[in-house]
Amino acid sequence: MKDDAFKFALCGDRAFILQFGEGINLEINCRVRSMFLSLCKNPFEGFIEAVPCYRSLLIYYDPLVAGLDQIKTHLLRLEDEQESIASEAKKRVEIPVVYGGEYGPDLDFVAEYHGIRTEEVVRLHTAAVYVCCMYGFDPGFALLIGLPPELETPRMDSPRLKVPAGSVGIGAAQTGVYPFERAGGWRIIGRTPSVLFNLNRDPPVLVNIGDEVVFVAVAPEDYSRLAGAVS
Repeated sequence: MKDDAFKFALCGDRAFILQFGEGINLEINCRVRSMFLSLCKNPFEGFIEAVPCYRSLLIYYDPLVAGLDQIKTHLLRLEDEQESIASEAKKRVEIPVVYGGEYGPDLDFVAEYHGIRTEEVVRLHTAAVYVCCMYGFDPGFALLIGLPPELETPRMDSPRLKVPAGSVGIGAAQTGVYPFERAGGWRIIGRTPSVLFNLNRDPPVLVNIGDEVVFVAVAPEDYSRLAGAVS
């Protein structure tokens, strides 16, 4: 067994965290997702739920059913036996976006911050293939790895009180889509008519953890038409 496979830390009396590394990168997150998938397929006795994050996995369990030593042994065995998630079937989600103008009020700022044209911001943002690594502060808020370094932009000093649903933003090295209207401090470069979270869908999220995401630039006049075609 690999004793250094992960760091183990208690989180209250019914949960614990496995930390697989430092920083935010795809290699560490792949290990998180591999353990998440392995655990869902081969749960230990007393397992309740697991929540994958960028570099860690939060696991809820019933302490009246299983002891920590027993659980650790099970997890280390899974770490040794799990297969690479590279072979797992992935879904690629295309998200149409109207960039700039009233839909992306911070597009000009991002371009000026990096000393490039707005067209280059759009080109870079749509050329990348992103991976959903975890959900953020709203249901369905897929946090994505893969933003080109040339577009990494600091958050706003003072968050907006209202960011429209569907807004596509950049927050430091992250990009993502706001599923609902809310306050937010990411730099908004566009907006999509796609619905990121809908309880009437199965599953309710448009983007699942591990899915690939690509953004596709569309014209403003197409926004209303596309809005009527998505759910």
